[in-house]
Amino acid sequence: MKKGGLKVYKVSQVAEMMELSQKTIRRMIRGKRIPYHKIGGSVRISHDDIETVLQNTRIK
Repeated sequence: MKKGGLKVYKVSQVAEMMELSQKTIRRMIRGKRIPYHKIGGSVRISHDDIETVLQNTRIK
């Protein structure tokens, strides 16, 4: 979903993209390892934040 130029995803979409469970994504959110936006009662994660997390967890 694209909102005002910012591409954001639901937890379920991020889990599917990263091939992880929704529970794992929610744990990462609670542990502040993934930044997120809370709009009303809905959690959304931006595309840029997903890329940042992937870069920061990359093992060289």
